[in-house]
Amino acid sequence: MNLKCKNCSFFKGFPTTEKMKGSCLINSSIVLGIRIIGKGFSAGKKLCAFLGLPFLSKLAFRNQERKLLKATERVAQENINTALSEIKGSNSFTK
Repeated sequence: MNLKCKNCSFFKGFPTTEKMKGSCLINSSIVLGIRIIGKGFSAGKKLCAFLGLPFLSKLAFRNQERKLLKATERVAQENINTALSEIKGSNSFTK
């Protein structure tokens, strides 16, 4: 959101959503939603243009994609490690 004074040149912009690790949650959410439906930057840009909303630059979109990739890889690795621990634990009971 932007505030602009009618009487002077004061202008202040600020986010209207919470921040998560230095970026606005709305940016991560829209990139995640677009990627979940199998679309990319161009589709997101068209959607936001149709809705009359500003959209991320291509660089910002790619940065959000990288953050989501890292989070996805981390969660996948944690799940693999948990499953491996469960398998190792169940094998010790069957011997």
